[in-house]
Amino acid sequence: MALPNDGRIVAVDLIPSANVPRFIYREEVHALKQKHPQLRVIVCVLDKQLDAFPETEAFCREIGCGLQTLIPEVGLQTVVTTDLDRADEIEGVVEPGWFPKHILDKAANLTNLSFHQTINDFCQKVVPLADNEDAVTNLVYETVDRLLQHYPNCHASVGSFMKLAHFESMFRQVVPTATEHVLHSFRVFLAGCAVISRFYESFLVAHKRFCLGSERKMSIEYCWLLTAIFHDIGRPLEGSRPMLEAELEDEDILVSVVGKDTRWIKEKYNHARRILASLGVFVASSPAGDDGWDAGAVPDDQDNALAAELTNLYNRMSSHAVISAFNMLASIVEQARAVDERKNRPFVVTHATPAALAILLHDWKIWDDAKKWRLFPVDFGIIPMAALLNLYRHMG
Repeated sequence: MALPNDGRIVAVDLIPSANVPRFIYREEVHALKQKHPQLRVIVCVLDKQLDAFPETEAFCREIGCGLQTLIPEVGLQTVVTTDLDRADEIEGVVEPGWFPKHILDKAANLTNLSFHQTINDFCQKVVPLADNEDAVTNLVYETVDRLLQHYPNCHASVGSFMKLAHFESMFRQVVPTATEHVLHSFRVFLAGCAVISRFYESFLVAHKRFCLGSERKMSIEYCWLLTAIFHDIGRPLEGSRPMLEAELEDEDILVSVVGKDTRWIKEKYNHARRILASLGVFVASSPAGDDGWDAGAVPDDQDNALAAELTNLYNRMSSHAVISAFNMLASIVEQARAVDERKNRPFVVTHATPAALAILLHDWKIWDDAKKWRLFPVDFGIIPMAALLNLYRHMG
């Protein structure tokens, strides 16, 4: 393609599998680029295939090619930029530090949020750490733990977040170019906090539909904390197959990872499934002004049908969003089942279940299913946490 009033020529190579032929690119494409300085090469792959070939990103950087991923019915996402991208976008990509200044500036002094001082402390402490990944990660752990302590009655645990970090440390030893998700989750959280602070009342109005018990205990920021921090904790199960394949390096071995039905005999998963399916059906079938959600107390045929579909999706282990939603909700439900937690259960269900639904809907791989459930496209006025997470889910 030629660009109007521009001497540069763009060549786009569509490689759906994301398996770039390295020999051809090193021998032929590289030679063409040297012979024709105005030539720009962009590789376009299917987004869902890039996880199977994580080294493709590093190779494109090495060879000087752009890289785009195609998300069906959504569009293109830039992974490796070229000088065809806007200057301010390129600057944003190479900005030093794990937490860009513009995110930290927006996240500071959000006095509408109950835990704003904890966020302020993080913003101040993270700047001197710059690119020290270990130090920044430890600070994130400490901050997440402090944020969760603002709501001790709900007992959300930082443990599953730590498991994500442990898995990624192993995964990146096998595949050094693999995408990082631990610090990504906290970046998403900080960016979303600025939006929640500005439109707090709008979030509050939408969220009241799911509220059980006293509205005085409602905390929009806590629902967002659960949504953002735990939205990728299913990555270890989703990524276990490609990690094993990369470690074995044997194309004649078939690696299969599937879930067993015995999981759903466990009470915490059984209850989580019932509650989450109930909310999904309520959101899909009730007008915006309807506040009659029963938290799954009396499951009907629609609830049971959605629960069955969610079970199948989880057991396939192919969507980290489904895994993340259930694992987060099941963990919180398990602790809320204690006898002495009875008074806190309305708070738990009110905040953890909408967070789980938002997490469930952030993976494009299940959007075709979500259309059938009438939960996609996401409506901000009805499930604002899902809309906000989808807004920031591709943040680098």
